[in-house]
Amino acid sequence: MSLLSTTLAFAAFTGVIAGNNTELKVRVVTWNVNSNFLPANFTDLLGVARMVQTEGPEMIVVGLQNLGVLASEKDNEWIEALKVHVNEKSYYPIEASIRKGNGFVIFLKVSIYSNLELSVNSRGVNLKWLSKDGAIITNFKYLGKQFTFVGLQLDKKVDEKKRVEEYEDVKKNIKENYDRDSDFVFWLGNLNFKIELNQTKAKEYIEKKDWTTLLTYDQLKKTQKEKKAFEELTEQNINFGPTFKFKPATDKYNWEETPSWADRILFRSKKNNAITPVKYESIEKYKESDHKPVVGEFILKLT
Repeated sequence: MSLLSTTLAFAAFTGVIAGNNTELKVRVVTWNVNSNFLPANFTDLLGVARMVQTEGPEMIVVGLQNLGVLASEKDNEWIEALKVHVNEKSYYPIEASIRKGNGFVIFLKVSIYSNLELSVNSRGVNLKWLSKDGAIITNFKYLGKQFTFVGLQLDKKVDEKKRVEEYEDVKKNIKENYDRDSDFVFWLGNLNFKIELNQTKAKEYIEKKDWTTLLTYDQLKKTQKEKKAFEELTEQNINFGPTFKFKPATDKYNWEETPSWADRILFRSKKNNAITPVKYESIEKYKESDHKPVVGEFILKLT
């Protein structure tokens, strides 16, 4: 399968941040905002209070999907609102990147960097038409360690096999920017893998909050186990309900389709045990989209 149905983009950051840290606490967020209006407050999303100097994670990585295919970082209200929320005395915002509706914003704690050298090389590839599906990749260095973040939105209208092929096409198209030798790699976004189960049984497990059983029908878990896609990546244990699809402005599922864990955060490290998972959750209070945001927190060993 060619990537004719997918829009792909790259944003490569290279630089070195000086510091003495041996560990780094990283908060990773993914949210398909569905081109909707802004929430009133980003505190629960970012883990830091609005415009307040606070002890938060050293790095905050926000991946957004479905910002609108014509969105750009120069005038996007989501990007500006995130920057306003974070106190500039606490965090330094690396310039945000948005390509064809997919975006990254990365904040670094002011106390952990000096003489930041930032080089941005961005390009977008529109392989069919105005499509919201695609990917964005960001790379940078901290204390000599290479970090890679890949944000993506895969097509929900295709079957599992086609979605795996789309993932392979994404990998092929980012290979110039994707260093498999990176010390820390995160893939996050709206992966759109489904639950292969009839709605009656799915509703039963959801009402019981029996996530363990429901996950046995998760396409992504199956795909990883069969080594068809994402097999080199790890995911924290899921102890929250499916993140899609919700009725507008509610916490109620839209049963036009079986709810699924569409939104995921996967990771790997070059050295064994260099990433310690701390938290993995969805934030149910946000009702602006038909997706719930997903947050992961990690401790990264830098020595």
